Amino acid sequence: ARLGLASLFAAAAAAAGASAPVGPRDAALQADTEACGAGASCPAVSALQHEAARHRRFAGQAAVGGGVVGRAEPLKKLVERLAGLVRMIAIRDAIKKHEDASETDPFWAATAAEVKNMTYNFDPDSKEWMDYCQAGEYDKFNAKSCSPKAGGSTMMHGVMADAWYCGRTEGMDWGEAGKPTADLCKAPVGSAYRQGGICAIGDKQLLLNFIYRGPMQWSDPHNINVPSIDCIMGIVDCDIYYCQHCPGHCRDD
Repeated sequence: ARLGLASLFAAAAAAAGASAPVGPRDAALQADTEACGAGASCPAVSALQHEAARHRRFAGQAAVGGGVVGRAEPLKKLVERLAGLVRMIAIRDAIKKHEDASETDPFWAATAAEVKNMTYNFDPDSKEWMDYCQAGEYDKFNAKSCSPKAGGSTMMHGVMADAWYCGRTEGMDWGEAGKPTADLCKAPVGSAYRQGGICAIGDKQLLLNFIYRGPMQWSDPHNINVPSIDCIMGIVDCDIYYCQHCPGHCRDD
């Protein structure tokens, strides 16, 4: 349910002229896509204008009660968001250009670190999740993730979206594979980054998953379960705890 970067990728795809599939885990992604023509390709200027207009509306609302200070902060966020959009396009393109590079190429570790830092700095929810996990505050992480208002609680094909992420099998259709790629429901907490763990597939594979089966492809629920952005964020051990403690995520309860 880490949604902020998905929204940024949606805007990046629109700015690059790409068609952006929409998944129910990200209301912001839905809004951005509809504004650019219900999933149709958009020129870069259109995407940037949409972002500017959205933040102008935000600034106007803040100004009602906040005066000059209320307007300054949204403007700063607009600049940061547009800069992030431009950088995310560059990251996506660089990943594609390096697809044939060795797994040991320094590009992969450096790019994964940059994506992690952008996620932390761009999205307040992601920052909160990452801080909880870094501090080992599993209960706080679970309380935020398991909230009925959280993105992962959105219903998707008859179950909560994060039931797909967690790899629940009860009452789920996993298609031809017959099972999830990553089983957070059975994985021990603390195993995610160890040898053989869910995230121990290398930075290259995580980044390729991120752009080809990550947030922009979450309209297919099977892709939600593919290790990508949460692994890069460093929070999957906390995700395992959350999956196993939040009702409805690992079984029909």
